[in-house]
Amino acid sequence: MEGAILDNSSFIGTDFRDADLSNASYRVANLSGANFGDGADGDALGAQMDGGTFVDSTLAGAVLTDAFLFNSDLSKTDLTGVQAERADFQNSSFIDSVLEGANLVFAQFDNADLSKTEFDGADLTGADFSNAVFADAGLTGTVADLTTFANANVTNADFSFATLDGADFSGANLTGTLF
Repeated sequence: MEGAILDNSSFIGTDFRDADLSNASYRVANLSGANFGDGADGDALGAQMDGGTFVDSTLAGAVLTDAFLFNSDLSKTDLTGVQAERADFQNSSFIDSVLEGANLVFAQFDNADLSKTEFDGADLTGADFSNAVFADAGLTGTVADLTTFANANVTNADFSFATLDGADFSGANLTGTLF
């Protein structure tokens, strides 16, 4: 399905494990509960979704464990409760998206734009947000222990009631940030 245009489609609960969905478009698609994680091939790698477009889509409750979504556009996307342990979101855009209650343990978000994104109650333990943009992001009640925010733009973000044990904010811009 590499390069497929699947806009305005519904794939609720679909099994995409180990699929190559690179450069596919899912604008305004419903992928709630879909599984993009590692399949039966035993390589511990999830679906290839790099360069994908998911603008205004729904991925609530989807499984993205070990998936590759680098250089993807997930702006204005509902990712509530997504399971994305060790997923690769480097250089991706999540502007104005919802990741509330998401499991993002050890996920990679280097150079991602997460402006105005809501992470309330998400688990970010060990995730890497180096050089990411968190301007006006909501991170209330998140668990961000051992998480890296090095050189990130975290201006006006809200970390109220978050746990940040061992988090690395070296070189980060924290202007107007609430802790």
